[in-house]
Amino acid sequence: MINYTERISLLMGDVVSRVPTLSFIDMSRVLVFARGGRTHAEGAYATCHCISLPVTDPGYYFWRDRKSGRLTRRSEWFVTKSPKVTTSIDYMISFALPRFCDQQLSRTRKQVHYSGGPNWIAKLDTIIHELYHIDPDRPGIRRMERADGTESANCHGDRFFENVVEMVRQYLDSKPDPQV
Repeated sequence: MINYTERISLLMGDVVSRVPTLSFIDMSRVLVFARGGRTHAEGAYATCHCISLPVTDPGYYFWRDRKSGRLTRRSEWFVTKSPKVTTSIDYMISFALPRFCDQQLSRTRKQVHYSGGPNWIAKLDTIIHELYHIDPDRPGIRRMERADGTESANCHGDRFFENVVEMVRQYLDSKPDPQV
């Protein structure tokens, strides 16, 4: 039996130590865990949530108010807030099992970046993708900037995915121990 939480945590620690863009991350403040996820379901393989934000700040789930254009945690239906946590973690990263393990490079948008690569590259890309969501400058999820320098409400974009691919390549170029 494989302890995925332990193995993924060790791999994330190795990635953070080898990829300069992610070197600011303190893995002792990141809770990594598995959650149920059906193999053939749609949706995320993993998620990253910041739990150290003040309740007044927009977090991962935020919208742009239609009238004012401001980012908000309010939608037409509900308000989201960061939970109060009495432990020393800032982020939670979850992996949907067995869905995460069953990733096939050929069935993802990642295949264009890793043409002919082994399927485990898709999993490594997912791990680095989730780490890249952690903002280096402030508590929260990294926001992407538009070409004009303003913040986008979307935390993914072509540049985000390209940066993840570059970090995957940096990590592999560092010749990590295959056992990790």
